[in-house]
Amino acid sequence: MKNRLPLVITIAGLAAALYAVILNLVTAATEAAQGFIVQSLIFAVIAVVCGVYTLRRGGGWRFIAVAMIGPAVFVLTDAGMRLLFFAQHGT
Repeated sequence: MKNRLPLVITIAGLAAALYAVILNLVTAATEAAQGFIVQSLIFAVIAVVCGVYTLRRGGGWRFIAVAMIGPAVFVLTDAGMRLLFFAQHGT
């Protein structure tokens, strides 16, 4: 049986990147917004870690790694600034 771990990590990273973007773009009430922001940050970090692992594999996997690292970095910056805004101004 082949080693399927790299494929599983890649698919998990792509799913985490997609879920991070979806959670980041959800408009919610003030009470739920902070929870969505924290969840999107967690999934973005997971996507970046999986993307770096995939990038280090080389070959054709690099394109998939860029596809998950790019949106994850966007989510990290956007959600990080939103979380900073909530921390400074309350709600």
